[in-house]
Amino acid sequence: MPTLVTLAVVLISGVLLLVSLVGCSKSTGAQTPKSPPAVEQSVTAEGVSQMSEEALRQMLADLRRAPPPEPKMGAMCYDMACPPSRYDYVCPKCGEKTVYAQSEEMPVGVVWQLSGNLTESRQEAKTLPKSPHVTIKLDESEYCSHCTPDAENPTLAIIVKHKSGRTHRTAGIKAVDIRMLRSFLKGERDYMTHQDFTEPLKKQVSRLENKLGLVEDDGDDETDSENPTGN
Repeated sequence: MPTLVTLAVVLISGVLLLVSLVGCSKSTGAQTPKSPPAVEQSVTAEGVSQMSEEALRQMLADLRRAPPPEPKMGAMCYDMACPPSRYDYVCPKCGEKTVYAQSEEMPVGVVWQLSGNLTESRQEAKTLPKSPHVTIKLDESEYCSHCTPDAENPTLAIIVKHKSGRTHRTAGIKAVDIRMLRSFLKGERDYMTHQDFTEPLKKQVSRLENKLGLVEDDGDDETDSENPTGN
């Protein structure tokens, strides 16, 4: 009887030892799971939340490489508003009022730009993303006879100031330019031109680069804005 008990104990011990050896073999032979490779993402202003000059240049480079989206058609028919004959402009900086009225001396379109483009541009500028690295502000100073008394053909402008202190001024700005900048800074691939029409931003890379003051050797400057599609 003692012999049978001893034999049972030895048998159970052998089984336990075998199980432990098999477990060790599995634990030492298994490979540690590898982390999946990081997927390279396009840099966007929202992604970095800091629109530094380096980030903006990377965004432009990504835009150049990205396939452009298809343009979208908008409304084909819409009512044309009659241009006003007079506009009373109040400067937000000094508070002085300048009266613009259609006349032989007044350049054609100034009153129209004030009543339409200026109002829309102000609204669009409020939607631009904010960043401690770059500020984009409208410059209406040419419309004020007190701030800029010698302006012969006043236009709207934007001033882009980078954290480094470099500034860039672009004149002849229209609301569509602000929409273009907003779409780009939000990481989008197209922008709205007018009446819900959209165009790929890829076609405007050079213009975006210029408006943001990212052209090489660019400092305080002023350039006339080309007229993109839309208002």
